Amino acid sequence: MHAARLTLAAPLHCADARVSSMRFLRDPDGEHSHGVVVVEVLVSGLGKHATRAAGA
Repeated sequence: MHAARLTLAAPLHCADARVSSMRFLRDPDGEHSHGVVVVEVLVSGLGKHATRAAGA
């Protein structure tokens, strides 16, 4: 995702994105670990569909 555009299905558009947090987690077995990256995205392009979904 570094220096790349986030492409969404039409009619959606990624207006902005940011990494809000990162965590490194080690599993209890001590052999494995993984990372969690939280990305917040501002999406535009829903138009009338957003109003209908909110009113449902």
